[in-house]
Amino acid sequence: GMMAEEAFIVSTDSSLSKVEVIDLMVRLHINAGHCTGEDSDGITTALKGREEHGTTATEAMLGSALPHTKHIAFKAPKISVAIFPKGVDFESMTGDLVHLMVLVLGNPQQPGEYLRVLEASSRMLKPALKQRSALLSATSFQEFSEVVKSIA
Repeated sequence: GMMAEEAFIVSTDSSLSKVEVIDLMVRLHINAGHCTGEDSDGITTALKGREEHGTTATEAMLGSALPHTKHIAFKAPKISVAIFPKGVDFESMTGDLVHLMVLVLGNPQQPGEYLRVLEASSRMLKPALKQRSALLSATSFQEFSEVVKSIA
């Protein structure tokens, strides 16, 4: 597998703002026990700061985004996948709605491990361009991973 713990959500709420999407995804990790509610403000702030440097919903991502940050709350890399069938406004470079998001969280003391998971996640999103509909119909992380493997 990805060697990272995963969390997964499908949301049909297309009215979410970029900040609300980030909050939603961080909540997934709190619910999964990857971090505590006390850590969430710091994690959310770091993710928003990273996005302010330049959106991770880049032109190459075509309707996907890869928000990511490092925080001491995470002993090992964590990833989550969010699928937005109706799309959300993640302030992408092209103005396109984002339908697929992978969030990567890692430990500041393990930059190599973090980078490896980030690169793997980026590769997961690349084939999404060809197989977008199959990925967007996944109902679990496992199903999502299986689609990714079948495309790669």
